[in-house]
Amino acid sequence: MWNVVRDRLAPLSFGLSLSLTGLSSVAVIAAGIASLVSRTEQLGFSTGITLLIYGVLMFGVVVLSFLRFQWAWGMLVAANLLNAFAVGSFLSTADPGQFWLALTSLVFIAVAGIAAILPSTRLAMHR
Repeated sequence: MWNVVRDRLAPLSFGLSLSLTGLSSVAVIAAGIASLVSRTEQLGFSTGITLLIYGVLMFGVVVLSFLRFQWAWGMLVAANLLNAFAVGSFLSTADPGQFWLALTSLVFIAVAGIAAILPSTRLAMHR
């Protein structure tokens, strides 16, 4: 079974992009759940629902890319680009903890995005 998963995640750029984007989607889903249970009335509820929907959609893109649907490549790149801009907007915060968390997240998202646009990743989607 592990050989099948390993073969499906080859080459390295493809596997790296899918893995990091999958982790990002899980983080977004967790943030959505945290927002839903934060008891901040309507704002927390609407933000939580939005994050849950986005996280599930992003996870769907990862699954479609794992299954090698060629048209999912553009959505994989777009999801990482959107994540990079969203997380990058938090770099202007005055809170040092939030700044370092955003910067660390941005590094992983940038690696996922760069791995997604590499020619080897696009070729892997055509297998």
